[in-house]
Amino acid sequence: MMDLKNIACKISKDHTSNETNTLIGCCCIRDDFESKHEKKLKEFKNMLKEDGENAAVQGLAMVDAIQRLGIEYYFQEEINAILQNHYTIINTHDYDINLPETALCFRLLRQEGYYVPAEVFDSFKDDEGNFKQELSSDIKGLMELYEASQLSIEGVDILDEAGEYSHQLLNSYVTCLGYTQERALVEHTLKHPHHKSLPKLLAKDFISRNFRGANGWMNELQELAKFDFEMTQSQHQQEILQISE
Repeated sequence: MMDLKNIACKISKDHTSNETNTLIGCCCIRDDFESKHEKKLKEFKNMLKEDGENAAVQGLAMVDAIQRLGIEYYFQEEINAILQNHYTIINTHDYDINLPETALCFRLLRQEGYYVPAEVFDSFKDDEGNFKQELSSDIKGLMELYEASQLSIEGVDILDEAGEYSHQLLNSYVTCLGYTQERALVEHTLKHPHHKSLPKLLAKDFISRNFRGANGWMNELQELAKFDFEMTQSQHQQEILQISE
């Protein structure tokens, strides 16, 4: 008959073996996960570089989405290249393609410390100094204008005017849009302008509001954001386990 000491040793060996197998399995899963994450990062960096070199407006939308997801630390080099290209354009040409693109470019550049004069919005005013009537129906443009107005500094009247103008019109749209996705976007913009928010806390909400039915680069970025979230969660769980041991 096997004595108690031998039984205890066998149980200990089996337990150690199970722990080892579990650890090896977890390491393999983590390595595979990290490999897929690295692949996604490389693919999206290539997309960013291409749009940055072409100075495409889509590049600005990509930068905005990355920052709102709170994962810009992966792409700082690519983001800097895109913003530098647009900074050159905005200082050497009339950047009045349309209100959404101008306001987005203005905000992204100012957030990163580039000096961009508020006078870029003068072209959207009429001869009497008021914002043009046709802008009142451009909801996307108004949301971008409101976001841009959050970077106003004391004494810059045009940004203060832009903030009041866009806020008033967006508020009126909230009451007449009904319970639609567009209304949800407007309400979120008014409550949580990006410049005054913590992206990581709003990342999941941003995905649900903006990536529904996404394709192309938006789908790739969504997948990457999910990978990053799951990796962060896994790291936190490992740290908790280490502390509790």
